[in-house]
Amino acid sequence: MSLPELIIFFLVVFLLFRPMQAAWLFVRPPRLRVAYRSPEEWGAAYETVQLTTADGTQLVGWYLPSRNGAAILLLHGHGGNRLALTFHAQVLWRAGFGVLMLDLRRHGNSGGQTFGLNATTVGDVQTAVSYLSKRPDLNVAGIGVLGVSVGGTLALHAAARTVAIRAVAVDAPSPVLFADMPPPSNGYERLVAWPLQAYYMAAQRWFGGGSDLAGITAVLPRLASRPLLFIVAGQGRGPQLMRHWFEAARLPKQLWELPQVAHGVGWRQEPEAYGAQLVTFFNKALAHVDGKSGEVLLPHWEETAVVTSAAPPLDPDVAYEATVPMGWVNWVGLLLLPAVGVAFGLPFQWVWGQNLWLELIRLLQETSLLTMLAVLLASIVAHEGLHALGLVWLGGVEKTAVSFGFSWRTLAPFTHCRAPLPISTYRLTVALPGLLLGVVPGVAGLLLGQAILLLFGCWMVVAASGDVAVLWVTRHVPPSATVRDHPTQAGCLVLK
Repeated sequence: MSLPELIIFFLVVFLLFRPMQAAWLFVRPPRLRVAYRSPEEWGAAYETVQLTTADGTQLVGWYLPSRNGAAILLLHGHGGNRLALTFHAQVLWRAGFGVLMLDLRRHGNSGGQTFGLNATTVGDVQTAVSYLSKRPDLNVAGIGVLGVSVGGTLALHAAARTVAIRAVAVDAPSPVLFADMPPPSNGYERLVAWPLQAYYMAAQRWFGGGSDLAGITAVLPRLASRPLLFIVAGQGRGPQLMRHWFEAARLPKQLWELPQVAHGVGWRQEPEAYGAQLVTFFNKALAHVDGKSGEVLLPHWEETAVVTSAAPPLDPDVAYEATVPMGWVNWVGLLLLPAVGVAFGLPFQWVWGQNLWLELIRLLQETSLLTMLAVLLASIVAHEGLHALGLVWLGGVEKTAVSFGFSWRTLAPFTHCRAPLPISTYRLTVALPGLLLGVVPGVAGLLLGQAILLLFGCWMVVAASGDVAVLWVTRHVPPSATVRDHPTQAGCLVLK
């Protein structure tokens, strides 16, 4: 396979088939059945609920009766089931609210062959709201919805179709149309990320079938006068999306930011603040009975837009961050692949008369799978080990300040250091594995005419894509700066 053919192959895989595969898996998520656990674990009485949607699909859930005349419908995220919102159910039920924990279609114990962000799935939410509106323990102004991820998207669309939903809280909802995306902020988003997102969303709608929904930015104005709570976690594109939608929403509305928390798990990392925020929001937004006085309390949300943060800045000693989103690391590796092929493959063919890609094919044919896996594992251990040795020997860091982990987003291991370092030392420890395991063997293979050595060096350079991304993003950090490894992103925190 020639270099142009290899480049075309990877472009087709990453730009055409990967988004299509992701869209296919979105509409056919793995089904996680609900078993063994129930609200009895935390002392709540409940009823098993079976609802029939407009197209005859059976939705299954639990209803925890209300003690204050109000109830919240909980909508979980993609690939989960009702148990994913157990924390939310406990907090709201203990505050007196009724709770309907529902499995979305094609999730948990509910029926359905496919799942999609379409009118059919929004109709499922309306079916659940209709069930709540007929409950004898609820009043007509006491129904709210809380949705996480795609559950938040469905909550907003369902609220736009029925006034029975009096308040909506969403945690990191997903976009429906490309029109939901904010304008691109840099060249990468404009040329790569946004076109891929548009392609993925179009494929998702095509596989999901049903009627297309309007974008979130289009339906938010229809919720005017009904309180909205937007919960946003972390940094990067997610908060950018939420602020974009927050600006499109009408009053009253609130944006609650958790900058130090990962996507969708604010309840796990900030349980007290998260629970208090939910209870306070729904207490103010829904008509309910006060548990102490027995007085009926009507909604009293002020017509304001509130932006609050769940935590102080990450560190008072931090001046700014020099980071790259973890999701970009794979793209750096994709760009490195043809660059490495040109830098090493063309000189190798010119000097030694051998085609590097033919040598790669021959090597793969002659090497057993077990041997390749062993080499892969050994190279990973060596790569991360060199990071750790560099931190300890060159940076003078205590061994206890160095730890190892694995990023499921990039499917790659990483080494993390909790101690501060001069930026020059930080850069050197970042570059060490790529230099010693990649560049040095690659140059040696080129000089000696050893294709195996050269291919190993090329592989280790591409495997250091995360390190290359960090070196690039820290290029403007002053030489005199002191930095500390970022706890969740690829890059560092520049200290004051």
